[in-house]
Amino acid sequence: MHHHHHSHDHHGHGHHHHDLGREGNKKGLTIALLITAGIMLLEFFGGLITHSLALLSDSGHMLSDVKLKLLKSITGK
Repeated sequence: MHHHHHSHDHHGHGHHHHDLGREGNKKGLTIALLITAGIMLLEFFGGLITHSLALLSDSGHMLSDVKLKLLKSITGK
């Protein structure tokens, strides 16, 4: 049996993932905001068309998620 061993110690590497910082977080938050808002709209209009209270209710819940993501995007926190 062959055993492959390698170290997972990254202390010697020059990786600086934290350099992405706020700009990377803001981009990810913006993408999440757009996806959540899109799904919210689909659920809302799907609920109206199909008279589904469940879809309408979930779109209302997603509205609170969108508001929170938008607030985080604006404040940067």
